[in-house]
Amino acid sequence: AALIMTDALLGANRRGMDVELSTPAYSHAGAVLAARVDMRFRRGHPPWRADVRLETNDLLKPRARVWRSRSSHDLISVETASDVVRRGEAEIRRIWIEWRGPLELVTKRRIIEADRRVSVIPDISSVKSEALRLFARETSIGQRDYLEKGGGSEFEALRDFLPGMDRRTIDWKQSARHTKLLAKEFRTEQDQTVIFAIDTGRLMCEPIGRLPKIDHAV
Repeated sequence: AALIMTDALLGANRRGMDVELSTPAYSHAGAVLAARVDMRFRRGHPPWRADVRLETNDLLKPRARVWRSRSSHDLISVETASDVVRRGEAEIRRIWIEWRGPLELVTKRRIIEADRRVSVIPDISSVKSEALRLFARETSIGQRDYLEKGGGSEFEALRDFLPGMDRRTIDWKQSARHTKLLAKEFRTEQDQTVIFAIDTGRLMCEPIGRLPKIDHAV
């Protein structure tokens, strides 16, 4: 009993510690949210190690039940990782911290009300390079029609078929009439309005991999 009382008195005081939670401002659906917990002990003997658990909402799935780290003088830092399940507002509600005294006879616990919110947005990194390539093209400015011969869907004219051209552009009827190979030339469309419609029914909640179908569509 005396050793237990001594361990409790010599160990780090629960009220004499500062806890800081570091998280990114936002994350992506399907990504891994990294959060760091820094604990600084101001009173009592700093523990050799500390165990950290995170209490989150259903948008986050911690990869471990408990994270353990060794101390560095009076500062302990623990790196945590959680899978982001879907879009919305992820929450880290509480931080559970446990450590033992210098004799390892007494376990102390402190619960920190974190109330940290992280916005989970769609991941557009896969289309970023393609978007940059499209916007880097030389296009006209304004709403006037801009005629550019090349790939498109609107017929422009007929021309002689040359080696290297796409064989699918050959107009076989006109080629038979003129007794030579003729290819269709199309006009590239500009300034068109494109509408993407995404089904948001309950079937889109079916998971594919780690994300539901709706997140893959977005």
